[in-house]
Amino acid sequence: MNHRGVTVMELLVITSIAATVLTLGVLSWRAFQDSMRMTMASRAITQALHTARALAIESGLPTRAYWDGQAMLVQEQGEPGWRTRSTFQPDPRVSVRANASPIFFGSGLAAPLCTIELRGARCGCRITLSIAGRIRTCRTSR
Repeated sequence: MNHRGVTVMELLVITSIAATVLTLGVLSWRAFQDSMRMTMASRAITQALHTARALAIESGLPTRAYWDGQAMLVQEQGEPGWRTRSTFQPDPRVSVRANASPIFFGSGLAAPLCTIELRGARCGCRITLSIAGRIRTCRTSR
């Protein structure tokens, strides 16, 4: 017997397998996007801290990294007050919470100790700053 074409049952099986594979692919893609958002946000904040420390060492003036609710500002202390030197903006879909605005001194030391927490849809990140100016980043799960 020579069959030409596809039965309805074969079509349903193929469609369900394709739908399952597509669903898994979409979920994996979303997780990958969330992970990349968190990576880029943590790099932006870490880069701001490194920039503030390097600027303080180079100029000898106190320099702070200040979170204003939307961006991390690197500010140098001058005559009229704090002058903004650089701005680092993480992805707006990542929430950022800092417990302090660290000030770096010409020796590279920082005060006060600071913890910055980043939260995304599926993952998080904690950035800690020690008195010696050492910056550590670790991933946290939700």
